[in-house]
Amino acid sequence: MWEMRSLPLHSARLKAALAFLAMGILLLAGTTAGQAPPSPPDTPLLSLETEAVELSALKPAEDGDGLILRLLNTGPRSTRARVRFAPVLAKRIRAITGARLDESPASVDMDWSAPLLQVDVRAAGLVSLRLRLDPETSRTRAA
Repeated sequence: MWEMRSLPLHSARLKAALAFLAMGILLLAGTTAGQAPPSPPDTPLLSLETEAVELSALKPAEDGDGLILRLLNTGPRSTRARVRFAPVLAKRIRAITGARLDESPASVDMDWSAPLLQVDVRAAGLVSLRLRLDPETSRTRAA
């Protein structure tokens, strides 16, 4: 029997892969049978355009209200991270707010203009954001 604990979960690549898998499942949840997926399977849902910033987590929020995105600045200087979302995800984001590690609201300096998010991340720091999604934009309504 396959068990989750048999995987090396400390691997950053594995964590990122699992996060994207979970995100893909969430995005496809609004797709009806016989309908094409919202984007090709090899299309990344987001890309980081800042060298020293890494994806730390992308997971469903504990309270079920959207997703939590965590970015880690591995560099020695504060930076303005740039995150570009794929259109399939960008059109579903209705709001982005700062969050603490416990996912409660926090003040974060950022600019959101779909599909680009820019957020300040201090040197060797972690920033958490809540992506609130609009479930209706991914569904095709019958005429």
